[in-house]
Amino acid sequence: ALDAAGGTDLSLEDLPTASALYSHEALPFGEAKDERKLIVANAGSGTIDGISAQTSANWLTVEDCSDGTAPCVITFTVNRDGLAAGSYSTAVTVDTSVGSKDITVAMSVPSVATEPAADDDDDTDDDDDDDADSLEDLMDKVEDIFGGPAYNNSTDIGTLYVALIDQKTQTPVAWIQTNLGINYQFEFTGIADGSYYILAGKADPDSNLCNWSEGTGGLPVLAHPDVPCTAYPTFNYPQVLTIQGNNTLDSITLGL
Repeated sequence: ALDAAGGTDLSLEDLPTASALYSHEALPFGEAKDERKLIVANAGSGTIDGISAQTSANWLTVEDCSDGTAPCVITFTVNRDGLAAGSYSTAVTVDTSVGSKDITVAMSVPSVATEPAADDDDDTDDDDDDDADSLEDLMDKVEDIFGGPAYNNSTDIGTLYVALIDQKTQTPVAWIQTNLGINYQFEFTGIADGSYYILAGKADPDSNLCNWSEGTGGLPVLAHPDVPCTAYPTFNYPQVLTIQGNNTLDSITLGL
């Protein structure tokens, strides 16, 4: 279990500087898909803002996130009307306050028109399609991005820090920020084989994440119980997650 005897001091002040993390390196649309999403998240401390994307392709429209602050979702939409059959590709530059990144966007126009890819919720009322900010619509977007079911988060508790903790050293090997804007989804990539815990919460008054000490029965007791903090599957009984041979762990739900 997590070392409650010595407590923990995961200071957010020790986080690496703000670092942009992108959900995709490229966005392939194929012959029928019209819309895809890109998440820009913060894998470090502080704030990443000024997020915007530019394109010179006349067949592509880019819609930035509303406040330009990570984590955010950028929407890419292609329009094949009037284009000759063939393959099209362009590089879209995503600018942030910590640097820029080129995202390759590619699509094809078939020689014979094909029907657009059907959405899972095509049987919903047309009014639902107009409500771009509805929670259901947001969850559909997140599921499309991460390729799996999204938990229905309906309460905004601000920005959360998620830490991946090495079981042996009891130290974080990766961090990421998340919020309701991306349905509190998070993703770690490029993690070495090993055994890990996941902690998540808000910064306490001491700028720490989940600062605890040993309590009754050896169970951890939070130094600031009024500050949200959790582990997978629960804070008192965290479970070790094992990464081996490039395997993937998905659909992990944390409760706060």
